[in-house]
Amino acid sequence: MKTFSNYLKTKQYSSRTINDDIKNVMRFLKWYKQDDLQNQAQLTVAELVSYINTLQKQEISPQVINQRLRSIKKYYEFLKSEGYQTAKFEKVIVKGQLKKVIVDPIEYSDLEQLYSDYTNYREERLKEHGKNFTGYAKATILRKVMLGFLVFQGLRSAELKRIEINHINENDGTIYIPSSRKSASRELKLQSAQMRPLFKLLDSLPAEQAGLFTKNLDNQLFALLDELRGLNNQVQNATHIRASVILHWLQLHGKRRTQYMIGHKWISSTEHYELQNLEELTNLLESHHPFINH
Repeated sequence: MKTFSNYLKTKQYSSRTINDDIKNVMRFLKWYKQDDLQNQAQLTVAELVSYINTLQKQEISPQVINQRLRSIKKYYEFLKSEGYQTAKFEKVIVKGQLKKVIVDPIEYSDLEQLYSDYTNYREERLKEHGKNFTGYAKATILRKVMLGFLVFQGLRSAELKRIEINHINENDGTIYIPSSRKSASRELKLQSAQMRPLFKLLDSLPAEQAGLFTKNLDNQLFALLDELRGLNNQVQNATHIRASVILHWLQLHGKRRTQYMIGHKWISSTEHYELQNLEELTNLLESHHPFINH
């Protein structure tokens, strides 16, 4: 188990996750009664099904069984890295109620459309209500920049407050997100659609200002989200948008790249979202079998 523990450390799992994985594997090996690594490597689907049935008879919840299966999968990835020929268990999920990290995620194409439509929405409101153009136009740019960071960089509202002007690299087209107690630092690419409103905002800021956003950011974010709900009633809050972005990135980039881009300090945080892969969730709910194996 010590070598397995070292393997998990190289994968940057948290100490708690490593301890849980080792306990789960030891439970499995005690049931499996195979001390030789070569024998352990020859685990069959039938044997895994038998183990699942044993856990179900003990009335262990599907969520806990799935946690143990994920630990076993890591163990077999470890055995493979050690040169053993192992069976391939890509997805083994016990049917049961899956705890969602996000309810009703927004399709990323809808988020992109929301970003695209927002400026037109604000311009139409200006025509209808005849608001003071100077203040209204400035608020439009500010909120558009905020929306871009939510959609394209998946930022938390707290991270918006920490962005400083010098975090924007205009030459490289990137933004640096500083670390915090909850998140790791990272450098992310800005999208072309963000550039014009962002540079407009930068040009409008006084030279002595360090932060990108002013002190009334909370009020502006509240107003922005209220407008977004009017454009798309699926929008809940900034956390909902961020979680929808994470699900999209997982499908597009995989969990390691997503972990970096979203700023998760521990891979286990990203894995909570990985469990809610939309295609996998659909298969789970529609399946008439106790487990899925591909």
